[in-house]
Amino acid sequence: MANQFALADWKIVKSHAGEYAAPTEIPNWQNAIPAKIPATLANSLRVNGEDNLAQLDHYDWWYQCDLSSAQDNINAFAYLALDGLAGMGEIWLNGEKIAEFSNMFLPYHLDLKPLLSARNELTIVFRSVHAFLSTKRARPAWRTNLVENQNLRWLRSTLLGYIPSWTPDIKPIGFWQKAALITWRQKLLSAVSLCPYFKNNETRIRLYAETSLPDLNEKELELNLNLEIAGQTFPLSVEKGENTLIRLSADLAVENVALWWPHTHGKPQLYEWSLSFSGNDSVSRKGKIGFKSIELNREKGEVGIKINGKSVFCRGSCWTCSDIVKLTESREHLKNKLEKFVSANMNMLRIGGTMLYEHDQFYELCDELGILVWQDFMFANMDYPFADEAFLASAKEETTFQARRLARFASLSVFCGGSELEQQAAMMAMPPEKWRNDFFTVTLKSICQDAHEAIPYFSSSPCEGDLPFYSSVGIAHYFGVGAYKRDLSDLMHSKVKFAGECLAFSNIPSEKLLRQEYNSLNPPTHTPEWKAGVPRDNTAGWDFEDIRDHYCKQLFGIDPISLRYSKLERYLSLAAVTTGYLMSKSFLYWRSAESQCGGALTWFYNDIVPGAGWGLMDSAGESKPAMNILKQALKAQQCSVENKGLEGHRIRVINESPNDLVGQLKVTLLGKQKVIRELECAVELEAFAECHISLTELNGGFIDSTYCYRFGPEIFDCVLAELYANDGVRLSQDADFPLLIPFESQIDVIESDYALVRQNESEHLFSISVDRALYFVSLKSEAMHVIDGPLHLLPGKPNTFRVSLSIGADKLKPVKKIRAMLHAVNMSEDLRVVLDL
Repeated sequence: MANQFALADWKIVKSHAGEYAAPTEIPNWQNAIPAKIPATLANSLRVNGEDNLAQLDHYDWWYQCDLSSAQDNINAFAYLALDGLAGMGEIWLNGEKIAEFSNMFLPYHLDLKPLLSARNELTIVFRSVHAFLSTKRARPAWRTNLVENQNLRWLRSTLLGYIPSWTPDIKPIGFWQKAALITWRQKLLSAVSLCPYFKNNETRIRLYAETSLPDLNEKELELNLNLEIAGQTFPLSVEKGENTLIRLSADLAVENVALWWPHTHGKPQLYEWSLSFSGNDSVSRKGKIGFKSIELNREKGEVGIKINGKSVFCRGSCWTCSDIVKLTESREHLKNKLEKFVSANMNMLRIGGTMLYEHDQFYELCDELGILVWQDFMFANMDYPFADEAFLASAKEETTFQARRLARFASLSVFCGGSELEQQAAMMAMPPEKWRNDFFTVTLKSICQDAHEAIPYFSSSPCEGDLPFYSSVGIAHYFGVGAYKRDLSDLMHSKVKFAGECLAFSNIPSEKLLRQEYNSLNPPTHTPEWKAGVPRDNTAGWDFEDIRDHYCKQLFGIDPISLRYSKLERYLSLAAVTTGYLMSKSFLYWRSAESQCGGALTWFYNDIVPGAGWGLMDSAGESKPAMNILKQALKAQQCSVENKGLEGHRIRVINESPNDLVGQLKVTLLGKQKVIRELECAVELEAFAECHISLTELNGGFIDSTYCYRFGPEIFDCVLAELYANDGVRLSQDADFPLLIPFESQIDVIESDYALVRQNESEHLFSISVDRALYFVSLKSEAMHVIDGPLHLLPGKPNTFRVSLSIGADKLKPVKKIRAMLHAVNMSEDLRVVLDL
């Protein structure tokens, strides 16, 4: 017998808010439209040709499903499993109301057996959220500008669709997760929480389940339940509690397994597991699981995470659901986005309190790819009504369910009460006793420790300090470099210990999206279409494009507005470099031991709507130019150039890999795109170590490389450091520009020599030599994807990119030529490259 019977054939009827009290009052269903489940209301309407998806929450929406197709097996599939209902409403069977729902983050598993008849009809109505929000309720202690309606604090829902400044008006309503009929065995298995952990040099797994199963007799309880993991089998037993309660509890040692690591520090080792009943009527639940130890480092005020005893600098982004209509993505699309995250050398994603708890496949892919997950609970900015008993009970049930559900994933690394809960109250000048409450400091902390005692817990992001948003204590949301227009030197003054959010910039999207959405590589940036994709803070008189222009002027010494008037293409090129450069320099500083920063997560990883949003990836799923710059600063084996002012330049080398590093450090000083001086030395670093080398030491004496003393024989445009392995492979590259990033002395013509050398089936080497230095280089081609390569090209030597070829689906017509364009900020025109294969 199958584990479940999917409920797929539904129809939908729309009515005015409160027009009908029960499905029997609806005069007819002739105007119903078809719907496939799981699918949100917005998605069903879009599939049926409806383009206007605004104000869906102003109406009641009635879903109906005839269960006659399941009639032969309906007694066996006696439980109705509704894993995600977004909105609020009622569930009806054969015209009788059997349940209500008001929390999109809770599953509803209902016993239908006592209610079944010869013919069964299931109806679910999603009531008007707008009508609910219009009801007069007790005032909050403070208001938030994040959302327009303060009564949203009473509704357990994602805030996607309710934040006017950066999400479209598409409300989360309908089935956003599975709807099915299941057996009692499947209900029991789905209730089992698994918690793998490593403690006292033992790899162990804890299992716990507690669920209600009416009519389960003693004989059925005797059925053998087995856990198989890593080739080992463990018999389990269930016990009957009071009334219909069934419990399972076990804590088992699993032998001969390797530990799971984030991909930047080792291998994300996983093992197959399954839970199953023996016998002919077999039902099972399967997956993969990993074991790790995790601890929070708070020595000397630091906020850091240790995995398997090793400190891990957490670098990454805040995750967003990129399809606000479906509230889900295909596994293939999701995997592609996460693989790009890994290839960008990032290792942590935060699911913030304004979003939603992700589907299992998200966490499974993070386990597989070695990505750490910071998990907020879905609370943000508002004064939630925990004094209300019904609300408190729902919040406890939700957070208990989600904490136990997520405990099995190796990627889970942080639990957090929510986003800007304490900050919002503090910024509204509320007294300290109003910043936090017992639900987040006591109740939720206890729930998380019961689910997985090792996972660190924070009551809110940000938190701690005289004011919870001060950056030098606890968790920070750092936008000094960014919205507050602070210089890069502010990084040192702010002393960020861990940035749960940071560096929000309006990042220029990929060329693919520019063509797709604007039909131009250089769309006019003053139009409403372009501005719709530029984020802003609600009620603010500026947007994040204004912030980017501020820094563009600072870095290049040009007036971005004047440049936009005369040379829009050049403006967009410099704008893309500006945000990437600022983020890379910020992360390079935070990664240093000097900063005492344990991690930083940009705001966002991917855009929600098309355009120049906060994301490092655009809404088309393509990496933005800024992300391609930032990835160079996040490698496990990395060199960086630090401008120490009067103390000159210092080169820092870091080795985060589990292997020793033996290689060469090369430093090139450039002026007017020519090499002035070359210096080098050998480097030997143990695993998980770093070292510093001053330019004075490398040069053997004084050199005014930072141009602070304002004298010397040369003025350097650029100090470029490169780290090489002993086999000659370049591991990393970084540059500092002591004055401005070279822009005005553009290169009109360069001499070049290039070639493509076959490496293997998946990778090739593209080698190019130029006669002058090129800065912030990108290689663009529809037939060639750059896996890795230098940001800056040195003159007079080969500069090598690792690339993959996109030959296309038609292998009968092999590609004979590859055309590419080489772009640099200090070139007046792109260099055309034609490669013969």
